[in-house]
Amino acid sequence: MDDKTQTEQTAQFLPTDSASEGAQTRRSEFPDAEATAPDAPQLSSSAESTTAQAAQEKRRPDGKKIGRMTTKAVAYTAVMTALVFVGTIIGFSNQAFYFNLGDAVILIAGALFNPVSAMLAGGLGAFFGDMYAYPATMLYTLVIKAVEGLVAGSLFYLINRRYDKMVAKTDGDDKRALKKLYILKIVFSCFASLVSVTLMMLGYFMCQSLFYGTVTSALVALPFDFAQGAISAAVAILCLYALKLDSFRFKLSLK
Repeated sequence: MDDKTQTEQTAQFLPTDSASEGAQTRRSEFPDAEATAPDAPQLSSSAESTTAQAAQEKRRPDGKKIGRMTTKAVAYTAVMTALVFVGTIIGFSNQAFYFNLGDAVILIAGALFNPVSAMLAGGLGAFFGDMYAYPATMLYTLVIKAVEGLVAGSLFYLINRRYDKMVAKTDGDDKRALKKLYILKIVFSCFASLVSVTLMMLGYFMCQSLFYGTVTSALVALPFDFAQGAISAAVAILCLYALKLDSFRFKLSLK
């Protein structure tokens, strides 16, 4: 290949004067294109600062509901977890029967707080209680008592919400109607407690069937679990309505 041919091929890949003139013409037709380009990062920074400011406002503890209620939820859940732990390790026991107040505290937590707090308090409190007293079943207990707290909290939430709506629609001077509503609330609360402890009994029945290897061994322990659940439900109802713990529900509300 001679020098002339090589020069012609190289020239094909070089920008021509007409192409350069066309680029200059386009820049002259749109003079603001390059001037406005540097402003794009400024718009992005402004949007990011606005988003960060909004997120900061949601987190700041200046009396806003989200920050205040989150702090209360953590504090009350920790307190109820400690009470479930204490109620689990302190109880009555003999060779055939063991009773503790852990389930009663879980039911009370479900009635006074929300389902999530009752679930965490029941699961973690009973888990640490079994870790201290009987570590062999602590993992089963974590799941069983968490489910018990979640179900109890959900049922009590529905009962309390319905009761509050009915009271709001009732004349405040009609004491007979208010008393009737309160009695109905106690009846449904007993039902919610029995449903919750029944799920606890079924959970331990399945746990003991796997733990002991036979259903017969689990059936032997089932009456004692029933006694544990029934007494716990009775203690919880007495504390809530005879001792008027339910009256603190609005003061302890995490909503």
